[in-house]
Amino acid sequence: NHELWKENPNLALMDLMRQPDNFGFTCKVLFNITLHPFQVIALKTLWKYPFVAFIATRGGGKSYLFAIYCLLKCLFCPGTKIILTGSSFRQAKIIFSNAEMIWRNAEMLQDILSIDKTNKPLHDTDMYQFRIFDSTITSIPTGNGEKIRGQRCNCLIADEFNSQDMNIYQEVMQGFGAVSSNPMDKIIEQGKLRAMLELGDITEELYNERVLRAPSNQQIIGGTCGYTFEPLYRYWKKWHDI
Repeated sequence: NHELWKENPNLALMDLMRQPDNFGFTCKVLFNITLHPFQVIALKTLWKYPFVAFIATRGGGKSYLFAIYCLLKCLFCPGTKIILTGSSFRQAKIIFSNAEMIWRNAEMLQDILSIDKTNKPLHDTDMYQFRIFDSTITSIPTGNGEKIRGQRCNCLIADEFNSQDMNIYQEVMQGFGAVSSNPMDKIIEQGKLRAMLELGDITEELYNERVLRAPSNQQIIGGTCGYTFEPLYRYWKKWHDI
């Protein structure tokens, strides 16, 4: 019954498609792929939480699901900057290659992105980048960490986490998301919430919930179960305890 939807029913459809509960339908329409129910649940989890450890068996489709998530995030959250990392450039390019494969097999997605000729994957020797309007998916080589300093993103995805160099990940990569994409917007929104709390328009409980649920930069790590002394378990344990 929203007035905007009455004037443009396409907006109502878009509102349905951007809701995580409906990602199965969204992927069928936009990407021409049918998801298994567990994949829909995994996508909802990735969408909801800022720190996600995605642990699955070999052949569990982690990289493929990360590729789907990247495309959804870039489409429905304009201005999203995603960086893909791995223990090597080859590993980092796997997720990117899956995203590119989905794009090549999805006529609807190709039609949407054809509005702007720059919406396409680009392959450089030291970087792969897929532009989707104001959003980007970037795959970079890790190396010794020196050449990738200064990168910024809203979402950092580290696949095969047990193979990552922890010194580079902690000292360089985690800094990619240290800055908000719109710091002033975040400050203004927090100021509004504080004012509403002081005026009695919202309860302290609702204020705390809104602050906790405010959009934030995201870190996602993925991999297969290993030993308790390896990085994936240590990070999972720390995040789980928090």
